[in-house]
Amino acid sequence: MESGETRLLWQVLQAEMPDLPAELLSAPSSRAAMAEIVDRCAQVTGGLGALAQAVELLRPGSDESARLRELAGQLTPSAGDIDALRGIVGDVVVPDLAELAREATGGPLEWAGEDVVDTYLELFELSADKRSLTPLIFLELVAGRTPAVQDALREWTNRQAALLEVRYELTRFRNERFPRPAVRETLTLMISISEAEDDEDQYLLAAWRQRDPHEWPPPRGPVVRASRANLEAAVDAIVIDAETAWAAHAGDIRVEFLLPHSLLHLPIAEWRTELASAAPIPLTLQYPVIVRSLERMRSPHWHRAWRMRAKRLSLSNSADNLFLLPRERADPLRDFAVLSDERWTAVAIDTPPAGGPAALSDELASVLRTGIPVVVWHRDGTAEAAAEAVRELMGDTPLNELPQRVAEARRDALRDPANAPAHDLVVLWDDPVRVVSATELDLTGTEVEH
Repeated sequence: MESGETRLLWQVLQAEMPDLPAELLSAPSSRAAMAEIVDRCAQVTGGLGALAQAVELLRPGSDESARLRELAGQLTPSAGDIDALRGIVGDVVVPDLAELAREATGGPLEWAGEDVVDTYLELFELSADKRSLTPLIFLELVAGRTPAVQDALREWTNRQAALLEVRYELTRFRNERFPRPAVRETLTLMISISEAEDDEDQYLLAAWRQRDPHEWPPPRGPVVRASRANLEAAVDAIVIDAETAWAAHAGDIRVEFLLPHSLLHLPIAEWRTELASAAPIPLTLQYPVIVRSLERMRSPHWHRAWRMRAKRLSLSNSADNLFLLPRERADPLRDFAVLSDERWTAVAIDTPPAGGPAALSDELASVLRTGIPVVVWHRDGTAEAAAEAVRELMGDTPLNELPQRVAEARRDALRDPANAPAHDLVVLWDDPVRVVSATELDLTGTEVEH
C-alpha cells in the first residue's frame, strides 16, 4: 500500500477500535508499517476481522483483502480475545461442560476442558475448518445456562461470528435453540374531546389511531361533532372503526381520552361499545382506559418537568411514591413545594371539577406544573379512598401496570361485586412520549363530519 493508503487504513481501524494507539511506530510508507498494523490488530479483540473489512473498503475485491479474510478465518482467536472471554466467564461454574460440548459437536465426545475457555479452545483446535460454528455453538449453549453473563458472552460470540463471517448462521442457531417468547405489542387509540365554541351542548371529537406500536403520532382522523347526549355513540363509532382497522393485529389495545379539566367529570367508565347490539359492553371491561390532560399537552413550558418526572417513574415504579392531596388542605404554593420532591410520581386527589368554564383547580394545576405523570381520584370519593384503592390493587406490583390492573379489577368485580376497589377509580396517566402538536390539537375551524 502507498503511504497515504496506510495512513487512511490506520484511521479507519482507529474508528473501529479505540484501543489502538494514535500513531504507528513505523514510517507509513515502509513495509514494516503493514507488519505492525497486522501485529497490533492481532492483539485486539476482533482486530483481524476489522482489518480485513477495512482493506476491503479501501481495495474492494483485491488479493490483499481476500488473503486477510482467509488469515482471519484460520488463526486461533487472539490473546486479547481469549483474555476478554476469560474476563466474561471468570469463575462461572458449568457442571455439564462435556454434555454441552457433545451437543455442540453433534457426536460422541469423551472429554471436556477444565473450564469454559479451555473447552472452547479445544473445540477450536479440533475443527478442521476454522470457520466452523461448533466452538461458538458451545458458547451459546453455555450462555443459555448462565443468565448472569449471558448478554456479555453473546456479545463476544457475535464479534467472533462476524470475524469468521458466520454471523447469520450463529443467529439462526440461537433463535432456533433459544426462541424468545412472542411479545404482545400494544396499540393506542387516543380520543380527544373538547367543547365546541359555538354551542355549549356540542362537542368536537378527533382520534389518533396507531397502526404501528413504534409510530407516534399517527395521523389524526376526521373531526366529529356530537351533542352531549350522543357522545357515547360518537366514541363507539370511533372504537369500532379502530377495531376494524386492527383486525389483523394480534396484540393488546389501550384507549386514552384526552380531556380538558372541564370534562374530567365525564362518565367514561360507564360508556359502552357496540351500542347497536343487544348487549353493549363497557369500554373499561374491554380495554385499559385512562384519561389524559389536554391542558398539559397544550403547555410546552410544562413538558420539561413532565419528562423528568416520567423518567423518575420508570426508575422508581412503586405505589409508595403516591402522594395524597385532599382539596380541603389545598394551598397552591405549599402544594407546589411538596410535589416538587422528585420521589412523588403519582398523586391521589379529591373528585375533580364538576365541569363548566371554571379555571383549572389549584390542586390539579400544582400536579401538572410539577410534572407528575399519574393522577388518580374516585368519582364519588376522596383522595384517601383513591389512594387506598390503588394500594389494594397494586400491592407489590409495579405502578406502571395500574391501568391494566384497574381493567382486570373491573372484570373481577362482575364475578364478585363485593370486591370492587376499582369501580369508581379514574386514572389520569400522561406519557410524554405520546404527544401531538398544538396544530393537531386545535379542532376549531376544521372540516366536521356530522
